Amino acid sequence: MPTIVIVDENGRTHEQLGTILLSQGYATFGFSGGHTALEGLAGVEPDVILVDMGIQEPSSFEFLAALLSARDTEQIPAILVSDSKRELDMDRAVDSGALDLLGIPMSPEDFLTVITAAIASGQDPIRMETHKDSA
Repeated sequence: MPTIVIVDENGRTHEQLGTILLSQGYATFGFSGGHTALEGLAGVEPDVILVDMGIQEPSSFEFLAALLSARDTEQIPAILVSDSKRELDMDRAVDSGALDLLGIPMSPEDFLTVITAAIASGQDPIRMETHKDSA
């Protein structure tokens, strides 16, 4: 069963997206904040990490940098999630190491398509550059 980690500050993103994932048979783990997630990832082997852009201390971009610099997490696809249209900056997201940037709400079908593709692809830097060019 694929495992998805959801990192957010207030649990709202985990509640919204976790419900969809659980209904499709995914296992989910939620972490409140970036520091908690970085510590907790040692005991989890996720297929994808969803990161709410609103996390603080570290910011979502600092969190991604920490993921990419750690041997155990550098190959896990990370997707930024935002519920604010102001924050949707695909170039910045991909430049920081995110596989994708999702604006929520989105349809459950579209969300699951992104998750399925992320699991299938893994985080391949060559694929990420191609993704960035096509955005």
